Amino acid sequence: MIPIGNDTGLDILRYVVALIFLYHGLRAIMKPGGASTWKMSTGIYMVMGVVEILSSAGLFINRQVFLAATLLSLVSVSFIYTKVFKIRVGFSSSHGSGWQFDLLLLAANFALLFANLPR
Repeated sequence: MIPIGNDTGLDILRYVVALIFLYHGLRAIMKPGGASTWKMSTGIYMVMGVVEILSSAGLFINRQVFLAATLLSLVSVSFIYTKVFKIRVGFSSSHGSGWQFDLLLLAANFALLFANLPR
């Protein structure tokens, strides 16, 4: 039987958030042409990809979780801002992704951030 403690739910959340941002970060690095879809420069797009990859690594190995969750929260906010004000997509969209998923990732990062506040 797998030992389940008080942090099991947060551990699962941490791994899932890390996996999602790792995938998105790798995609940004491997296909920087996606920057035009987001109406941002290729350099900024790739920097955000690197931040996603490094922060995901921090979440996976359970090191610097507060810093990683803070950085990923900023990435989430930037993508929500871009979708709302630059691309002008609604909360939920039938023509691709709205920003409801980004809001969920932001909330997950806040949960990780507040669970790992420096003491």
